[in-house]
Amino acid sequence: PAYLSTKEGVLIRVSDSFVDLTRYSREELEGMHVKKLYAEPEKRFQLLEILERDGRIKDFELDLLTKDETIIHVSARSKLYGFNGSSLIQGRLIDLTEQIKNRREMEKLVASTLNVQSGFVPICGYCKDVRTPEREWVKIEAYLSQSYGLKLTHGICPPCMEDLRKKSKS
Repeated sequence: PAYLSTKEGVLIRVSDSFVDLTRYSREELEGMHVKKLYAEPEKRFQLLEILERDGRIKDFELDLLTKDETIIHVSARSKLYGFNGSSLIQGRLIDLTEQIKNRREMEKLVASTLNVQSGFVPICGYCKDVRTPEREWVKIEAYLSQSYGLKLTHGICPPCMEDLRKKSKS
């Protein structure tokens, strides 16, 4: 979705995909102040600050509101232009809503698989076995292998190697 606005925030032109994304009609959008679209108005000030400093912005993530007040997550790429003594902002939006939704679902799935909804993985302080969501105690290697399909290799870290050397000399 593409747009052209004044630096002050009035939309001048919008693409068909911008219309589809926001669920407003073209007539409603063209002439509208962009502040009506921002879920977090302070993000507009941050975007303007970067545009004034750098002249362009890339991959600036923000939340917008559609006509029915649904929040959509977008990434903005914008450029500040001087035109007939005025400043205009030309930009494109990339809808990230589905990607972010999928990422959050994946994070929930991983958290439930790890049994870390509370931020903790139950592990024995003595033998280091892990308690699974089925409440079974398994070796950490087996847990990681079964839960994530990881293939583990074994080695000896430098501090343990030093301890082994010290013990073998004694």
